[in-house]
Amino acid sequence: MGCDACLPIRTGYTVSVQKATGVKEVEKYFKDISQNQWKNLGEGMFWIKEDIFWVFMEYVHQHLDPRHVWAVEATQRRPFDNLPRMEPITVFQKTKDALWIDELIEDKQICSYYQPIVSVDNERVNIIGHEILSRGLEEDGTIIPPFKMFEAA
Repeated sequence: MGCDACLPIRTGYTVSVQKATGVKEVEKYFKDISQNQWKNLGEGMFWIKEDIFWVFMEYVHQHLDPRHVWAVEATQRRPFDNLPRMEPITVFQKTKDALWIDELIEDKQICSYYQPIVSVDNERVNIIGHEILSRGLEEDGTIIPPFKMFEAA
């Protein structure tokens, strides 16, 4: 045993598959994935580590009816805590679509520009503040348009 501060918390998702045929498909999907990445919780419910969950979403869209697969963020140690907040797996697509910005940050592909904010008084320029502009960089070094960054954020 231990306290929450001492023990690592594995983030993931509790998933509920609401049709028996879907449960069998999901069990087939997980047979080749390491047991420390997922856990069968019984009665069509599974806990899935976060990075596996995003790949699993693709599988659901290809092989199951996504309307019958629901999920909620949960820790491995307490997979049932958030069940009342479960949503159809399709709701998580926007989050998945924005994951590229996390990779951008991890790969240090954000460039910040500092510029002064000035006032001119009797031909004298006074710096009254600074503005910081951050821009994401594509692999080739070109700037990602700010609106794409705001959408993802």
